[in-house]
Amino acid sequence: MSSLIYHTDAIVLDSFDVGETDRIYAVFSKEFGLLRVSAKSIRAQASKLRGHTTLFSHSRISFVLGRAYMRLIDAEELERRNFSGERFFAAGHMSRFLLRVIQGEERDTRVWEIVSSALRFLGTLESQKRNAYERDALLSFELLFSARLLYVLGYVGEDKKDIEKLLHASEWDISFTDNEKTALRSLVDKGMRASHLW
Repeated sequence: MSSLIYHTDAIVLDSFDVGETDRIYAVFSKEFGLLRVSAKSIRAQASKLRGHTTLFSHSRISFVLGRAYMRLIDAEELERRNFSGERFFAAGHMSRFLLRVIQGEERDTRVWEIVSSALRFLGTLESQKRNAYERDALLSFELLFSARLLYVLGYVGEDKKDIEKLLHASEWDISFTDNEKTALRSLVDKGMRASHLW
């Protein structure tokens, strides 16, 4: 009897090696939410999937149900993201924050859009080599990402009207005032306490 094959777009958030050639991936998928996917022999030189599951990439994956993890059977990288320097660390912080606040498998198109648009924005910065967009601006970007994610996950509401537009905007290259930054920090602190993950 053949296994049912599932297909979805996914963003690679993290991975860890298992044994000599296997790897477990944490991916956020468009159709199923957060998944842990096992890829057998993917680190072997002959693996055809090896170049299609790079960190932060947007890939089309196919998997079947496994005992402990979903089992990856195919992948096609749609968009590779090779971040460097501070942008790499910003993407890593986003990924770790997402893995921390998302609990279990559940489709959420709003979270998918936030994550994919944020990574596209970092990719735009990388391609433009905007060195002027330094650490302070990236920290503000990370703060905005955290606030938007906690908001769509329902950990916080719109209790501060002065940042309502920041939570609903689709752009990421937004400058905000010191008061707005303080309000965003307060919102993130409140959301983390509400999530019991602080």
